[in-house]
Amino acid sequence: MRAVVIIACLAFALGACSSTTTADGTSPDGRKVEEPKADTARPEGVVTELYTSYFAVLNNGGETQAGNYVDKYFAPELASKFAAASNSPNNPIAFDIFINAQQHKELTLGLIKRMYENPDHATYEVNFTNNDDAQKVRLLMVKAGGTWKITDIQYAKDLTLNGMLK
Repeated sequence: MRAVVIIACLAFALGACSSTTTADGTSPDGRKVEEPKADTARPEGVVTELYTSYFAVLNNGGETQAGNYVDKYFAPELASKFAAASNSPNNPIAFDIFINAQQHKELTLGLIKRMYENPDHATYEVNFTNNDDAQKVRLLMVKAGGTWKITDIQYAKDLTLNGMLK
């Protein structure tokens, strides 16, 4: 009998410690629940933050403004090239630069894999699904001050964002 009481107490305590949220990100008692923040001092944290927020907007029917993400996550040189191309009638970019597609449906973030990293440079592969089709892109990054910035996106062996913007 004593073991049953101890187990019941443990179950109650664990249940009290667990948190559940509703679809709008609030707890059952109506308090706003904050998502854990990615460690943006690390390149993997920057990539996670970018793709998590980007996919959340697209999967909830919103439209992303690529320029907002470019301004926040790209190195100044790449951001400048992208802005110039976006304002050009001969814009070579006719697809979503973050998912390498013109359309999306049910985006799911998968593995973020470190391919290379030293104190100043990093390359990360982002694996995801777009309508159950496996996709991947590689992000080349450089440390700029206290954060990491994207210097290029590689879509295939010889196909990069920088290469298209030249």
